[in-house]
Amino acid sequence: MQTACKQIPDRMGWALTAVFFGFLPVGLVALYYSVCVASRLRAGHVDAALRCSKRARIWIWTAFIAQLTAVFVFICCHGRA
Repeated sequence: MQTACKQIPDRMGWALTAVFFGFLPVGLVALYYSVCVASRLRAGHVDAALRCSKRARIWIWTAFIAQLTAVFVFICCHGRA
């Protein structure tokens, strides 16, 4: 049981990076799910922790893609002025 718990990544570092360098509102959601991984593991809910880890990964990618899209739109719109 402990080995299965140790292999579930909480993705905290990536979530914090998404908060500071990604799109902030989406990065906060990623951070929430990242924190949920540890709390679910402490409660013994391994399946719920795995779901939170997967959701954190999805929200982290979404934060970075949203930030890149926003920067691209900003550059395109202000480059034509």
